Amino acid sequence: MAVLLSEGVGHIRVAFDRLDGRRDRHGLATDAADAAVKSQRQLERVYRRAMGDLLEVSDIRIVIGCRELYRRMTAMSDDVVSVADRVWYSRVEET
Repeated sequence: MAVLLSEGVGHIRVAFDRLDGRRDRHGLATDAADAAVKSQRQLERVYRRAMGDLLEVSDIRIVIGCRELYRRMTAMSDDVVSVADRVWYSRVEET
């Protein structure tokens, strides 16, 4: 999940770099925002699989710790998607 989260943030960084209208004639910022959202959708799938795997763990401390870590990762992932949506919105407002 951390790798996918990092990937999404990297795509957001690229989207911000390309928001300058002179350099984004071909929608490169929105392409990067799309890539960020796609990576975060993959993170959601990994999250669901990991939560299912926790059902097999009998140590409650591990379950609670992992659940909290997974929850925080998905919260950050939701933030990445929100920023990507704002990139899209800003490009729509420019046109």
